[in-house]
Amino acid sequence: MTRRLAPACLVFVYACTEAPEDGARDAPTAIVGGQVAAPGEWPTAVSSGRCDGTLVHPRLVITAAHCLARGGPVSFSLGEARDRAVRTAAVDRCVGHPDHERRKGADVAYCLLREAVDDVPIVPVLSACEAFEYLAPGATAILVGFGAAGEDEPGGGLKRWVAVPVHGTQAEAREVLVGTRDKGACTGDSGGPAYLALPDGTWRVFGVSSRMAPSTDLDPAEPCAGKAIYTSIPAHLVWIEESSGIDLTPFEERCPRAARPP
Repeated sequence: MTRRLAPACLVFVYACTEAPEDGARDAPTAIVGGQVAAPGEWPTAVSSGRCDGTLVHPRLVITAAHCLARGGPVSFSLGEARDRAVRTAAVDRCVGHPDHERRKGADVAYCLLREAVDDVPIVPVLSACEAFEYLAPGATAILVGFGAAGEDEPGGGLKRWVAVPVHGTQAEAREVLVGTRDKGACTGDSGGPAYLALPDGTWRVFGVSSRMAPSTDLDPAEPCAGKAIYTSIPAHLVWIEESSGIDLTPFEERCPRAARPP
């Protein structure tokens, strides 16, 4: 099982900082306690300058709905650093979830690209039945983002990744809680991905960085690391596919029938 997914890297340039008003802390923007990605690692994790995103199809990037608050990204950059993009991919249009302002767990959006990026290997999205079987407390998630490594740490803009535990879900499984006191997200990772390795060694992307969770057992509250809230992509696959017209679930038929959610 390897994290080095391809020799080419994608970076969507847009890391946002505004979060829904629900008592949570500011939107996450940096990876804490992890390491700088090597060339070619996590190539589908991208950044737009204000928010991050994930290339899940040659023509489609998933990001956070709150990243569209100021008009949305005009392009995404590909590479290991925001300001040293290997190349950029222009955006045709972005669409935020219609329930983002009204319901928890709807902080998700997609952006259609003007031209397909067809030379980067895509990590498939986690299907609903795979989430039901594998996205459980104790699973290990990989968070990827372009922010700084801590509240007062330099180096923002470099792609970093960190392995963290999954704690569970909330908001009727529309959100996933991840991270520890020393490892997790921070200001600047908004819209970025959370990945999960399946038992057969293949990878899926399941989450969109939304915001930091209110402080509970991780008191005192810190602006970086701690528990972070990621919007579940499987919970919104039907909307993304129907709204965008793009099929993102080619692996659905591989799920054991017993593992399918009711």
